[in-house]
Amino acid sequence: GTNSVNLSKSVIKVKAFPNLYAATSSQFYLMVRFVSNSAVMVTRRSTGVALEFELEITEYESDVAIQSGTTNLSDGVARLSVPINSVNREKSELHFTFNTERSGEYLHNVIGTLESGTSINFARGTTSGLTQIQWFVVTHPS
Repeated sequence: GTNSVNLSKSVIKVKAFPNLYAATSSQFYLMVRFVSNSAVMVTRRSTGVALEFELEITEYESDVAIQSGTTNLSDGVARLSVPINSVNREKSELHFTFNTERSGEYLHNVIGTLESGTSINFARGTTSGLTQIQWFVVTHPS
């Protein structure tokens, strides 16, 4: 077998398992992106404790359309709308990973929604610090 994927048909999902007694909330967050069809890059903006994580990479069938990208919630920004090619929201799903340089789990946790058929809305509870986001919109056929 091979350990490579079709990048135009694949998404990354991540689960992080920090040491809750020693970690600050910024240490929970990982941004994961493809760097090739056989490698990913994991970015963590905070250090200090060990973090176990699990990656799930899903390669969809050929009739599924996937859009992907990276965006930043910069210092001073709490909400951001990212334009995408038009999708049917009833047949689409959003997946994203993110990292942040600040602690404060509730303030820096990112919420992402398919706000319309042509944009993704990302929001957090603060305007301080940089948050990097890798996103995927998966649209299933009719």
